[in-house]
This record gives sequence, C-alpha cells and structure tokens, in this order.
Amino acid sequence: MPTFLSDPPDSLYIALFILMLACIGVWIRYRTRKALIAAGVGVGLFASLFLIDKLFESPREVVIRAAGEFQADFNTGEWAKFEKRIAEDFDRKGKKKKDIKASYDFAKSYNAKIALWSFNRDDVVVAGDTITVGFDAKPEGPEAEAFHRYVRGTFKKGPGGKWLLVGYTTYKSLNRDVEEEIAGGW
Repeated sequence: MPTFLSDPPDSLYIALFILMLACIGVWIRYRTRKALIAAGVGVGLFASLFLIDKLFESPREVVIRAAGEFQADFNTGEWAKFEKRIAEDFDRKGKKKKDIKASYDFAKSYNAKIALWSFNRDDVVVAGDTITVGFDAKPEGPEAEAFHRYVRGTFKKGPGGKWLLVGYTTYKSLNRDVEEEIAGGW
C-alpha cells in the first residue's frame, strides 16, 4: 500500500474533508441526482482514506508500535523483557548488545524512565528489512538528568516478526544535523 494512503498527511485528510463538505453542501442546496452522486463520491473518498489509514500499517507506524513496546519494557524495569527488544547485531559507536546491561542498570539506579514521542513523518528511511525513523526522546524520573534529544533509531524485523532496535544516533533537539551524546556515551 502506498505510504501516502496508509499514513496520509493531515493535509490530505483536510483536503478530502473540505471536498466532502463542499459536495454535501451542493447536494443540500440543489437536491439533484448529480449533486447526490458528487456528495456520495466525496464521502466515499474520505471514508476510503480513513479505512486504508486504519487497516494498513505504514513503515513509520510499524516503528512507532515497536518503539512503544521498547519504551514500555524499559520503563517496567525488567531487563529480560527489554533485552528481547534489542537485536543481536546491535551497534552504537562500537558498543554492542552485551554492553547495554551496565548502562541499563545505571539508568534504573536513578529510577529513570524514557519517553519517546513525535515520530517524524518526514524522517523515515526504509531500506530492505530495516526502517530508520526520527523521533524525540528524554528521560523521566525524580533523579533523571534533564535533557531532550532527537534520535534516529534503526529497527529491523527479527525472529517472530518483532521489530528490534539495531542502533541509534542522538542529535541536538533543535539542530538535527549536529550529533550530541547523552550521559555515559549512550
């Protein structure tokens, strides 16, 4: 399914909604068969877009779901569940999956949680079985360091169809071209 239909921009919804209202308005004004057909087409187009959007997942929506599961597993504090969300070939500037446990324990010692939001529709790259998407992230918690970063996370489909984190890069939140590390080099 084309991405512009399975993950349509708001402008497409707005344009079709205005078209639908205009067609219904013409039908209400003139009450002709031709106007009724136009109103039906307008309603049908809008309803079709809505159904396609809800029934088919775009690559961005797939990653949003995977990142939400990743976030939930991190925030529960259960390492075993969280570890299953990270690919065996994870690489973050030379750090591998086995190196994550120490950083995870450090973050959990401060009761840190993570918040992920604003998955950018314009920053999605699909390459084979991997999807890279940009989003905003920050730690939360009473003792968590206050910072906000823009992240480009790369996910790939793993065994069982689950999407796993392969790597990520952090950037300044306002200048998304400048890399900026987070505490502990992660």
